[in-house]
Amino acid sequence: MPGTKTKLKRATRATGLMGGLTALVTGFVGGASALPAAGAGESRESEVRIRTVATGLKNPRGVAVDRWGGVLVAEAGEGRPGCEPGGGTPCVGRTGAVYRVAGGRAGRVVTGLPSAAVTMDDTRQTVVTGPVDVAPGRFGYVVLNGGGTDVEFRAGLGRDAARLGTLHRAPRGRTYADLVAYETRMDPDWVLGHESTEAEPTSVQSNASRLAETGRGGYLVTDSAGNDLLGVSRSGEITTEAVFPGGTAGGERTEAVPGGVVRAPDGTVYVSDMGGLRPGAARIWEIEPGHRPHVLAEGLTAVSDLGLDSSGDLVALSLTTGFGADGVPEPGALHEVDTDTGEAVEIATGDRLMMANGLAVGPDDELYVTNRTVGTDGELVEITR
Repeated sequence: MPGTKTKLKRATRATGLMGGLTALVTGFVGGASALPAAGAGESRESEVRIRTVATGLKNPRGVAVDRWGGVLVAEAGEGRPGCEPGGGTPCVGRTGAVYRVAGGRAGRVVTGLPSAAVTMDDTRQTVVTGPVDVAPGRFGYVVLNGGGTDVEFRAGLGRDAARLGTLHRAPRGRTYADLVAYETRMDPDWVLGHESTEAEPTSVQSNASRLAETGRGGYLVTDSAGNDLLGVSRSGEITTEAVFPGGTAGGERTEAVPGGVVRAPDGTVYVSDMGGLRPGAARIWEIEPGHRPHVLAEGLTAVSDLGLDSSGDLVALSLTTGFGADGVPEPGALHEVDTDTGEAVEIATGDRLMMANGLAVGPDDELYVTNRTVGTDGELVEITR
């Protein structure tokens, strides 16, 4: 059993109880027209205040807060403008970026990062991947690029695709780690499938999702397609820290599809999975130093990111709470998750969150969320409670 952690509990919590694909791995699909029209810039729900702080973002993904209080957003971009990504062939360009909001100033501080867009033949929906997360670095920013699949596929996409599936310094600098090359060579979830009945062997696929700093100059990276958690040392050495087995939903197998990752001050790591986007199939895993991963919370839906607040509890962001009969995604959700008990309490946001993807907790426990993240009119919202 996990040990009890000493925490300062929040005096008041939002009320409400937690409800009970082929995996769409953090490129996330759908045209902008599939989403309902945007609402007002600010709304209130059970004393929760939601304020829009940036608009016009191109497929925004992960969020981070730097030491000066600036909010960083990884923009996956829009592929190569003017290119029609049909026939399953990606259009690769340099439209990925890092966007920063600080005080009254906002804009792109890094541009020209790789971005790939492809239209799925069966659904005619466009998947975009590129920069999926960002962290402040000593000499600029550290950017995690998604996509790449495997080294052969990536090589066939041309020179602009070379940094898909890598962790690298921006705007200039070295590549810290090539996640696609590691997954192609090691394929950790394939190995698990041969050693355990909890997983099935799969083909090589890589699509990095989120990163967290380790406090030792290294990083932890989730790979949604690889179903694993990777460690990247200060020198760039990559190790497999955990592999996450699939689950079941409605009697059918689901892939784990890990998304968010955070590291607590005591070294405990928390990872969310999206459960193949099946309602109620998402889990939050806890990995204490020297122990194997175990499920801390379950019954959530499509948890795409995690944050850790000042009380020591988690905040979990759900991309959506389900899909309607017409395939249009339902609104997303936020939950506060007790790291001692795994109890999840909803933070009421009404219908304001739509395809919300990335989450960061600010210095005063304000929440920054990338919202409406499919298309080129995404937004960053601030949530206070």
